[in-house]
Formats: sequence, structure tokens, C-alpha cells
Amino acid sequence: MKKLILILTALCAAILLLESCKPTVLDLNKYADKIEAQLKGKPYGYAFVITKLGQPRVQRAWGEARRKADPPEMPMSVNVKYTTASVSKNITAAAFLKLLDDTNIKNKNLTLDEKLNEKMVDYLPYYWKPGAGVNSITFREMLKHRTGIHCDPDFVDYRNLRKCLAKGIDTADKDRTCPTADGPGQPIGTNDNGCYKNANYALFRIVIPVMMGKVVKPVLSTFTEEQKDAETEILTSNVYINYVNDNVYAKAGLPKIFCKPTDGKQQGLAYKHAAPDAKGGDFGDATFECGSQGWFLSAAQLATYFETLNTTDKIVLPAISSRMRTEYLGYDGGGGFDTPDGKITYWSKPGGHPAAQNTGEINTLLMHFSNGVEVSVVINSDFKPPVDWGGVIINSLSDLLNGK
Repeated sequence: MKKLILILTALCAAILLLESCKPTVLDLNKYADKIEAQLKGKPYGYAFVITKLGQPRVQRAWGEARRKADPPEMPMSVNVKYTTASVSKNITAAAFLKLLDDTNIKNKNLTLDEKLNEKMVDYLPYYWKPGAGVNSITFREMLKHRTGIHCDPDFVDYRNLRKCLAKGIDTADKDRTCPTADGPGQPIGTNDNGCYKNANYALFRIVIPVMMGKVVKPVLSTFTEEQKDAETEILTSNVYINYVNDNVYAKAGLPKIFCKPTDGKQQGLAYKHAAPDAKGGDFGDATFECGSQGWFLSAAQLATYFETLNTTDKIVLPAISSRMRTEYLGYDGGGGFDTPDGKITYWSKPGGHPAAQNTGEINTLLMHFSNGVEVSVVINSDFKPPVDWGGVIINSLSDLLNGK
């Protein structure tokens, strides 16, 4: 009898342990309701997808993807493509870390940590002439905006990147925020990202093809510098785009993605409230500017990419996707909030092109929470009245988990 009781006790304990190990099921529809209650009617259109491993994804969209001025009129959908703006940096970071992990740098058998400390200058086109200090820039510094690069303006086309590096850098700027009219910038902490510049990530469009051995010095060449620029610009852009498609998007089961609008009359457009009857914009062909910006995806495709990155080993190893978050490689920052079950941490990568500088405004976001919830967002205008929409994504989950 004692043996039977012991067996039953052990069995019950095992069942309780299994129950406690089950993933927490969240009401993602209620989370989506909370988000929509604060966004609906504020921009011209939004689409977002919520995912959590082991649960069906929740998709919501509202408003117009194409308005009356841009026939045919089209409702907003999670399947309508838009430029993802700076969310592209997260994609580029994943692609580069995949290549870096797969590449035996200089036959040194380095760890990934050691590879991140390798110098960018060794992977620039053979005819570039980088200025003072550029030879100190590491891959880690590029991913964390800690290079000291201050291209002004922050253009990301091939020729401007080459000319920017030719000016050189002040290595002291690596540990400062962006310079202002009042001075060189403020000191930043050891683990903080530095002066945010698009050039830091656009340069990966050049570095990746060189690392792959696709940009080599010809034995005999009478090309002028202008001809070298024209040829290498096309080559590096094509190699970068194909590499990301083969090693990121295809691994997530996505079709070929482009750095330009390809859907014709089904292409989503961006608008602004200051010009309610004006035509929208799509931000054009970014084939030769891709990397820091420029990828065109739908909210559903962003969600598929992001979920694959963070919950599988298809793009990078879990240790690498985790490292991307904890070291802010391809992310801008994060934070946390308390719940009855403990603290929830989050990491985010926003993107956007503001209405003040464009035909319309685009806002995009990838957000990962430590409880496995992920949100992918595309918004195709500015807000009226203004809304802290990133805060809406965070606070809505906090309210849900805190029973509000």
C-alpha cells in the first residue's frame, strides 16, 4: 500500500510539473482589442500582427491603404506591402550575423565574439581610400552605432558612403552621442548605442559582398573611379539583396522580397493629415540604398520573418538572436514593466519616414517581449491627434497582464 501511495504521489508530482511547464496562453485577441481601441481613427491606416509561439497569430488592420486620390481605393490589410524604413536594420543585422557566423575570418577560427571585433576596413572595396580613424571601426561598433561616423547629410548611396569614409572619423566620437550645435555630443555608457546614423547599417550592403569574395581587384583595369563606382554599386546591391533573400527571407518561407515597390496598383501608399486630398507616396526604388532602410514587406511578412528569427534556428542560432536583443544589435533599445508573475522585458526596432519631409508618413515597428509575444506593425500616415503609438503597444500588454 505504501508503495502504491508513493507511486501515486510521484505521478501526481510529475503531472503538476508538466502542467507548470506548459507555455502560458495569453488572450492575444484581447491584447489586439486594447491596441485598436487607442489607434483606430488616428492614422489613415494601420496593420499589425501579434504572434506567440504555440498560439495562432492575431492579425488586425483598419483604414485605407490607397485613398480616393490614388485609384483603385484599397482597404488596409496585413498583406499590403510598404517600405519598412529603419526596421530594415534589424533584417540587415540578422543577415550579417548569419554570414559572420558562417565565415572563417582570415582562417583564424575565431569565436563570434572575436569576429565582431574584426575591422570593417578589411572588407571595403579595394579602391576605397578611408581616412583617419576608419581603420579602427569594428563590426560590433557598426551594429551599435558606435563608429564615430558623422556623414552629413546622412545619405546612404554608394558614392556618398565612399566619400564619407574618405573624410575619416574622430575616434573619440565613438563614445559620444551625436554632435550638436553646442558641442561634440555627450558621453555614453559602455553598453549603450551611440550616434544613430543610417550609414552604419548601409555599409553592410558593401561589406557583405566583399566578405563573400564578390568584389575583387581586377588584374588589369583602366577604369576610372567613376566607372568603378558605377560597376561596384550595381554589384554590391545585387549581391546584398540576393544574400538576404537566400539566407533570411527564404529561410522564413517568404517569397523573394525587393527594395522597391513591386505590386503596382496593389501597392500601399503613405499619407499625411496636412494634405488630406493629396496623392500618397511609396518612397520609391531603394535598390541602391538598401540596408539601413528600403525593404518592402507587409505586416504579415514582417511577422513571419521576426518569428522565424526569434523562435527557430533557421536564420541564426538562438544564441545569436538572443544576443541581438541583449546587446541591441539591430535593435534601438528596450525596457520593461512589472506584472504579478514577474518583470516583462521588451526590445524594439522602430522605423519611419516623417510626414514633414515626405509626401506621406510611414511608421513601422518590430517588438519582442520576454514572454514570447511579438508585434509587427505598419502604419501609413502620421497621427491626428498625435499618439505615442509605440507606448500603446507596450502599455496594452502591460494592462492585459496586470488585469486592467
